[in-house]
Amino acid sequence: LNNPQNGQVLSYNNNISKWQNQNSTQSIDWCNVKTYGALGDNVADDYAAIAAAIAACPDGGTVYFPAGSYRVKQPLQVKSNITLRGVIGSRWTRYGGVPAAFIKPYFGSFTGNALVVANEVDGWQIVNLNLNGVNATNTSAGTIDGLLATGACKGVRIDSVLFTNFSGYGVHTDSSSNGWAGGWEVSYIYLDTCHLGAWLSDNTAGQTYGWSDG
Repeated sequence: LNNPQNGQVLSYNNNISKWQNQNSTQSIDWCNVKTYGALGDNVADDYAAIAAAIAACPDGGTVYFPAGSYRVKQPLQVKSNITLRGVIGSRWTRYGGVPAAFIKPYFGSFTGNALVVANEVDGWQIVNLNLNGVNATNTSAGTIDGLLATGACKGVRIDSVLFTNFSGYGVHTDSSSNGWAGGWEVSYIYLDTCHLGAWLSDNTAGQTYGWSDG
């Protein structure tokens, strides 16, 4: 199948049930962060590479994190109708098994107030990822949450995700003038050693219903 917009020649890969560029092993709706330059070596700042993968991911697509530890100096901004998905691995590596995918704030150089941020965006998912705050504070000595979702974030799914070692909350939702979080599906998550608390459902905008769990 020829794509006249960018000159790609696409073929259907039955092994993964997706269309692919014949000159690449990457599906057109499956954005591997390492393809965009992320190293996952627990040393490099992988923010720019991951942000590029998120920007390139189409509606309904997946930003994929192979096994590794991805450090970032800024919050990762989620957009509507995409999935952030890690490899299916063992979060407790000392017990063996396949290594997992971890995302961490860059200790001493992180500038935001949450590792992952969703602002008025719908239909996104986080699956099979491990968010580890490494007990870091930001460059203003403020706390860092694992996930901060603000406003009308609807139809969200969080599945098999670890939130651990955050100086703030593991998960923090808050209302805005546009609405509140609603229709969330949450399963198999683990919230551990988050210093302000595991999950805060806030309502600073004073909405009639500050939180709605579907």
